[in-house]
Amino acid sequence: MEAELTAGQDKRWVRRYARAIRILGMLIFAGAVSIVVVVGIAQKREGYDALQWLALLSMVAGVAGSVILGVVCFGLAQLLTYVLGERQRPGRLLRHGDKVLYVFAGLKLLEHMSRTIYVWRAVRHSVSWTYYLFNINGIVVVGAQLILLVALGLILRRIMPIVEESRTLV
Repeated sequence: MEAELTAGQDKRWVRRYARAIRILGMLIFAGAVSIVVVVGIAQKREGYDALQWLALLSMVAGVAGSVILGVVCFGLAQLLTYVLGERQRPGRLLRHGDKVLYVFAGLKLLEHMSRTIYVWRAVRHSVSWTYYLFNINGIVVVGAQLILLVALGLILRRIMPIVEESRTLV
């Protein structure tokens, strides 16, 4: 009797976590959309010089990171609701989540390469050793992000058949 009560309480907590993660994903997406709207309004008011374009590229990177985090939140919420048995089939994002994470990793790599090339072209005549140190640090951070995105995709690809198999056994 006590074990059943604990399992019921666990399900309620997992449902709450899934709902909270879904709300967090919506808030992250809303923040990304608001950033795009504010920058769009600011762009219409004045022209851009090289430094402002660099700031715009950094903003795009922040928005892309927010979108990636929001998609991971939605995928995690779908995984929790699917594991609880509230859905018969996994959601579309969960079924194709590994491919989505691989695409995000590729976009992250493309974004970092374009920003690095743009900065190098803007400051190539006055480059000091600090630029190279900053660039190496950026490569390490982006490399870690790429490894994490690809690893999450591989884990998701491997875990979904296990979850589906365990649902048929119960």
